[in-house]
Amino acid sequence: MNSMPIEKIIEEFNKKNGLKLKVEFFKIESYRLMVTFCSKGNHNENNFDEEIVEFGNFLSINAGIDYDLIRLYRLGGGRFVGVFVPDSDRMKEVIDFGFEPFDMLL
Repeated sequence: MNSMPIEKIIEEFNKKNGLKLKVEFFKIESYRLMVTFCSKGNHNENNFDEEIVEFGNFLSINAGIDYDLIRLYRLGGGRFVGVFVPDSDRMKEVIDFGFEPFDMLL
């Protein structure tokens, strides 16, 4: 399996894809990876789902770990923060936030 550093994955994704969103590293907190998605130009903020899912797939393939998008915060002005967790840590996310299993997972 491939395994690239997160920063390199983001750089490669931005180079390879001429999409409407640019991805930027935000932070890693515990097992959570947070990235910022920034609109390239004036686009309708509701039409970015495909690009965000595409990044999640690209991340999983190149990190060598399956990641799941569990939260997406819409900040306005074409900016979003996506929270990804490794598939193996998905239940930790439920327990950490005190939700019933599968209540909030995408």
